[in-house]
Amino acid sequence: MALPEDLVEALLRALRDDPRRLAALRALLLEGSGQEPPWDRLARTQEEMGAALRDLARAQVRTEANVAALAERVGQLAEAQRRTEERLEALTARVDQLAEAQRRTEERLEALTARVDDLTVRLEALTARVDQLAEAQRRTEERLEALTARVDSLAARVEDLTVQVGALTARVGGLVGESVERRYRERPFAYLWRIALGLEALPSRELDLLLREVGGPQGLTEEEEAEVRELDAVLKGSRRDDGREVVVAVEASARLDADDVARVLRRSAILARGPFPVVPVVAGEQAPPDVVELARRQGVWVAVDGRTLEPTGAGA
Repeated sequence: MALPEDLVEALLRALRDDPRRLAALRALLLEGSGQEPPWDRLARTQEEMGAALRDLARAQVRTEANVAALAERVGQLAEAQRRTEERLEALTARVDQLAEAQRRTEERLEALTARVDDLTVRLEALTARVDQLAEAQRRTEERLEALTARVDSLAARVEDLTVQVGALTARVGGLVGESVERRYRERPFAYLWRIALGLEALPSRELDLLLREVGGPQGLTEEEEAEVRELDAVLKGSRRDDGREVVVAVEASARLDADDVARVLRRSAILARGPFPVVPVVAGEQAPPDVVELARRQGVWVAVDGRTLEPTGAGA
């Protein structure tokens, strides 16, 4: 029987592509056997070959499908590889950035380490300096304590000396004041002649009579009489212009002050209630200019340092 043409072409292609089957076909054609004609064997062989070709075709289809799947898988793997390479490149760039950052960090760390070392050296030097200052402070405090003790001792001595000087000053002032008082009581004509002539200190008896006249019928209170008797000098003389008798009330002090002016005015006012005009006088070794001005402005004569200054205000 005749074989289809497309089958024969397929058979020939298969034989050309498969040397093993081509060799088997040649062996069948050359084989001589009396049991079966060569063409029958050829037909059977063709059937076997057809089955084999069909198996081969199916295998080819499967192979092509597998190849297509493999190609698709290879494409996926290629895409995955591409993405992996991209990620790897990005990762490489990131690693490079991290490496650069690490390098800068190490540089900064080295600089910081150097700075810390420098600060450590400076701190050690400063610590040593502080220790020196602390030792110096300790020695200074010891010296200060010793000096404080000496100062306290000196202060106590100065305080004692101040008390002694104060007492001595008061004593000297008292002596000077007594000297001034005695001078104006004993020699008023030498210092107060511009105020009145023939000035003499009143003896105790005459002073008592004068105070009785000043008090009048009602008399002076004990306080007023004590005020007048506290005057350093009560003098009596004649006025230079009309010869009328006057009483001169004197407050004397080594150094005059405003209290002396107030006392002589207060005590003169009591004496002025009597029958004689009263002239208030403050006398001393020294007098500040403001005290001199105050006294003269209030009608008080000022006798100081050998000079006698008349009043410029009330009672002048």
